[in-house]
Amino acid sequence: MNYTCMVQREGGELVLLEQWILDGAGHAWSGGSASGTYTDPRGLDASREMMRFFLAHASTPARARH
Repeated sequence: MNYTCMVQREGGELVLLEQWILDGAGHAWSGGSASGTYTDPRGLDASREMMRFFLAHASTPARARH
């Protein structure tokens, strides 16, 4: 499955967000178990990518924006 990942950074360094677009995924959960419902095991593992992102930001202090 083809995909595009766009990353928005602050100051060219700190990753603020990632947007993943999966071509042809429809409403299926990408990378899910073949025995599950509404999953597509052919796609990238969306759960792994989410955990990677959130664990990388777990110790990043929140900054107020005004």
